Amino acid sequence: MALEQKRALEAESARPSKEKPCRNSRCGQRLQPNKNMKLQEKYTVLCKLVPSSTQHVMARTAQTVNEVLGEFLEEISCKYQASIGKVYEVDGVLKMLDNVCEACTSILENMKDGSAEVYAYISTLTKVFTVYKIMLREEDASGKNEELYNTEFLAVAFRTLNATIPFSGSFGCQTAVMSSINNMLISYKSLGLQNDGHFFFHNNCYYAKLILKSMRRKCSAKCLTVASNIIYRCSALNPKCFQALFVDVITIIVPTLAASCWMLKEQQQQGHPQEDCVGLLLALLRIVHLYGPNYLNATDTGTGVNDKKFGEIPNLINLVSTTGVVLMEVLSLKLDLQNLIHPVKLSVVRILIDVPEHYLMFLVERKKTAHLLNLLSFESERIMVQNKKEENYIAHNFVPILLVLLRILKIKDVTCGRLGRKQIKNYIFPPKETSDSIEKGTLQQPTPPKAQKRQRMEPTDAPKFTLRRYLIDMLLEFSASTNVIVPLGDLVYHLCDRDGDELIRRCGLGYCAGVLQRQGALGQFMKGAPSTF
Repeated sequence: MALEQKRALEAESARPSKEKPCRNSRCGQRLQPNKNMKLQEKYTVLCKLVPSSTQHVMARTAQTVNEVLGEFLEEISCKYQASIGKVYEVDGVLKMLDNVCEACTSILENMKDGSAEVYAYISTLTKVFTVYKIMLREEDASGKNEELYNTEFLAVAFRTLNATIPFSGSFGCQTAVMSSINNMLISYKSLGLQNDGHFFFHNNCYYAKLILKSMRRKCSAKCLTVASNIIYRCSALNPKCFQALFVDVITIIVPTLAASCWMLKEQQQQGHPQEDCVGLLLALLRIVHLYGPNYLNATDTGTGVNDKKFGEIPNLINLVSTTGVVLMEVLSLKLDLQNLIHPVKLSVVRILIDVPEHYLMFLVERKKTAHLLNLLSFESERIMVQNKKEENYIAHNFVPILLVLLRILKIKDVTCGRLGRKQIKNYIFPPKETSDSIEKGTLQQPTPPKAQKRQRMEPTDAPKFTLRRYLIDMLLEFSASTNVIVPLGDLVYHLCDRDGDELIRRCGLGYCAGVLQRQGALGQFMKGAPSTF
């Protein structure tokens, strides 16, 4: 009997399945038999519940759609991220999601804030655009599904964004909408954002302007961050977009930057800066870094009066001044244990490389150079103690600080330049009795006879684990790296009043020989050097 049962089971398993693909004529999609039947069944239910975009159908089945869509989304995001486009036809999924989205949006446009039903529809829309975001992220790698990149999707997204703005609990939905738009910009029919043929730049960058203007409205820090990233990416890669957005960027980004800085300072006072706010500030500072060299120099060079582009910006002088104040405030933020604030301050440093000189004068007069020098000390310790000597890390984190300090040392205003030099020199070479003697050249140290020839090779006053010792050691450590040794050597040389004797006494001839050689002054100091130098 057992043998017969076994044979029957084997015959049943060997028999070909007669199951046919399930079709839904309304959605134009096809389900293929697969192990993921649970996911397919939920998808079938959704297609039956939302056959069209009619409002009365959605209103009648809203709760069921919301529940099933939530389960469907959970399955996709947790286990079956690769299922979309493989298990289903993409156009079928899009059709179903479009129906849900259009119906919910139409209902929300005729509702008021405060009712429980509103939040059910907003929750459904959030899930819809989260599914969109996953589809865009997963399918973009293959580049096969061009249905995901079309202006119809953008029209639906912006309509949803406008419909949800009046409601207080729609921040999550707005972020999901903006994230899905951000994901779809990565690729469009193999056209990158550098190509003017990308649909995002049609009609004089119409969609990019809509994204920018949406930042005027009340929304979450996450949503603003995503929108800022979209604006930065489009402007940085496409000159046409840069010019088209110029006026709106200046008038919108600067007030948003000021508000985000104030919000972060409030959070710091409460003892818990939020990552969302820090991310927003970083995104905004990237835009200022991109547009800053154009508009920050407008009032300094006089082009703000003659250039038509600047003439279209209302209160340009106030915006330029506000930017400077905000940059100083961000630079003054206290560092935290999680190092959330440190990248923000470095972003400000990169902007200061190209700002007009009066910004640096303002920084010196307000005694904000100490914050720059604290960053220099922090990065120097990371490089020399924590051994973070990657070329890319040094170029992005350490060298910009050197360039800004050099600009301060070269300020043309005599009084301000002297004050800035004093602030920087007193921090790097503290004004102790031995330092004064070094500067005057009167310090005499008894040395053994055998060490007479080497007495000038080592720095006179540079204890270990001090900033000056880190900088002196880096003169040798990065002697082959032009990007580092040139600004570092120039900084030390200017701090020593471009005096070779003082430079040798402070740093040692063995460390600063390369600096003197670039200045054409090495020969006159080689008499006291050992023969093996």
